Amino acid sequence: MPTTGSLALYIHIPFCRKQCPYCDFSTAPNGAKERIWYLRALRKECSHYHALLERHTISSIYFGGGTPSLFPKACQVVLDYLSQFSWKRYVEITFEMNVEDLQEGLLHECSAMGINRLSLGVQTWEKKLLRLLGREAIQEGALDLAYRLIPHLSIDLMYAIPGQTEEEIRRDLENVPKAPISHISLYNLTIAPDSLLAKEGYREEESKLTTLQIYQNTLEMHGYKRYEISGFAHLGKEAVQNAHYWTGKPYLGLGASSHSYYGNTRWQNTPSITGYCQSWEKSTPPISHQESLPLKERQKELLALGLRLLKGICLTTFTKREGTLLPEVTKRLFSLEQEGWIVRRQNQIFLSAQGIEWYDHVAATLIEHP
Repeated sequence: MPTTGSLALYIHIPFCRKQCPYCDFSTAPNGAKERIWYLRALRKECSHYHALLERHTISSIYFGGGTPSLFPKACQVVLDYLSQFSWKRYVEITFEMNVEDLQEGLLHECSAMGINRLSLGVQTWEKKLLRLLGREAIQEGALDLAYRLIPHLSIDLMYAIPGQTEEEIRRDLENVPKAPISHISLYNLTIAPDSLLAKEGYREEESKLTTLQIYQNTLEMHGYKRYEISGFAHLGKEAVQNAHYWTGKPYLGLGASSHSYYGNTRWQNTPSITGYCQSWEKSTPPISHQESLPLKERQKELLALGLRLLKGICLTTFTKREGTLLPEVTKRLFSLEQEGWIVRRQNQIFLSAQGIEWYDHVAATLIEHP
């Protein structure tokens, strides 16, 4: 059957050994009965979207969580099902893993499945901060072991952790070039309102521009180019899945709490693992929220997403796909340009240096402006 464009897939594996004290993601205890029930529902969901999957070429697959490394069988089942559809010549297949799971046996299993990229929640190398975050320290040599079996390694680094010092940040950054890391996602710590840290009175620390400059300058000195608001990569190692999101291409989420965007409609599955499984027992999609975006909102949101990429947006390509920019949207872009937040060169728009530093303001202004 002929296909009509690329499709990215996100598969949520919700099981965790324990919940991190800053997190309120959709997770579940790692019990055998729960896993069997969840896998049965996941199979049904794959089958439900069979016709949609037939219409597209798969460009990237991302197993997130939760902790997918606790349930590799689910990933294998999904990949086996997806193998009957059209794939691009190279499909980025990312597998989230906790650093304590970097064991040779599991890495061999991932390699045999076709996993070609690991996303590792390093967060920091500082033991004091790891204890606060409820995370384990990475063992010496673990990243080298992973690289021998999986060609692309991405790590998460976290900043604005309560009590984190500039010296600790610099020590974290000194560790990066010592390991075979090709991609880094940089996040400020978000403390969920119902999390343990919030209940203990911790509050999010405001990130400082000087701190972000330390990260950017040091990472770029070591050959990592900032290609996206929170992404740094060696040339050619940029995340395919993320670019798919930011350029407004369709993606399908499978599993509890997953999000999808397709045909100008977006929807989210219920975050309840029990609700998700019970719905598929009745062959009912467990959608908790769904909306079709009017043209004005769609154009503004997709422009805000596209500006996350530092190369910006080609307006010719954008309008071919999303239609001529509405007057109100054009006016807002012109205002952002006049205020120095974005730059226009011929038919390309992108964030200015100031706009990069204050991206959240740019996005909110673009989306929320009446």
